[in-house]
Amino acid sequence: MARRSSRKRNVQTVLTDLPDALIVEILSRLPLKSLCCCKCVDTHWYDLISHPEHIKKLPQTLAGFFFDTEDIGRCPKVARHFANIGEPPQIDPSSPFLPPEFELVRLEDCCDGLLLCCSSQHPFRRLVCNPATERWVVLPALPADSSCVAQEDTFHLVFDRDVSSHFHVFQIVLKDWRWVAGINIYSSGTGSWNFMESGWESDTSICHNRHLFHQGMLHFVSFQSTVVSVDLEGKKWRVIPVPEGVQRYSLWL
Repeated sequence: MARRSSRKRNVQTVLTDLPDALIVEILSRLPLKSLCCCKCVDTHWYDLISHPEHIKKLPQTLAGFFFDTEDIGRCPKVARHFANIGEPPQIDPSSPFLPPEFELVRLEDCCDGLLLCCSSQHPFRRLVCNPATERWVVLPALPADSSCVAQEDTFHLVFDRDVSSHFHVFQIVLKDWRWVAGINIYSSGTGSWNFMESGWESDTSICHNRHLFHQGMLHFVSFQSTVVSVDLEGKKWRVIPVPEGVQRYSLWL
């Protein structure tokens, strides 16, 4: 037992003595799953792996896209596929690693390698997962007063690994099923939702399928033919006018 403890201390000493540049170089040669496990070695390694300057040198997430096919002669009728356009690993697009209540999911949004999924069996249950690392986080329930307007197209996932290891989910709260009253913002850093009242005009209505996250702001095309944006904390709200005569149907982000 004493010999084993001595070996463990020797290994820890060697790891501690390695320069950071060498550790990052070693980590860059690991597959993505192993790299994620290395975050648990100690806080120093976690900080090295999460540092914005090192992220680009380390294994990245999958490159490709998910798509569904439908065949009435097949059971199940709808099947999900993944087209990998980058390096391995290959993944199972059915995501068997998810918990039982998410055995059947609907993909609602994606951002920088993460997927926002809704349970087909439980429409108000959602999670965010990384199919490359098979890690997932179930989102807590929305505040009670916003569940009545929680349509699937009002949820938007935001993640920028170059800035932070935390992701955010925005749920647009609507008044009369159309006007933006505010936003529920979930942060993986706090693990909770936070409601922020809208800072846009009271008659603002947005096109949920025309949105873009850029430089810390989530942008939408509005039905009022403007571009509106909000930051990750719901504290900065902007309205960006467009050239005269430009209509919303010709605006793309």
